[in-house]
Amino acid sequence: MYTGDESKDSDMMVCPNGKKWDMVIDAIDDVPTKSRLLAHCVRNKIRVISCMGAGGKSDMTRLHISDLRTASRDPLASKLRQTLRKMLKQE
Repeated sequence: MYTGDESKDSDMMVCPNGKKWDMVIDAIDDVPTKSRLLAHCVRNKIRVISCMGAGGKSDMTRLHISDLRTASRDPLASKLRQTLRKMLKQE
C-alpha cells in the first residue's frame, strides 16, 4: 500500500525491469498521501486516473470524468487541487 513516505514505500513506484509505468490508477482517500502520489506522477510524466469523492454514491448515471483543473462541487478534488498546487510550486 502506497503511503507517500519514501522510507516505507522504498521502490514501490519503480517499475519492474527498468521500464516506465504507462498509467497509475488511484483510489486513495487521504489528501496528503493522494497529493504525494499525484505529484510523483506529474514529475515523472505518468498518466493518472484518480477517484475523487464518490463515497456512498450509487447512481452511476451521475459519474463525471474530467481534468482535476476543472473539477467542481467535490470537496476532495478542491482540497487536492489546492494541496497539489502548493506542493508542486515549492519545487
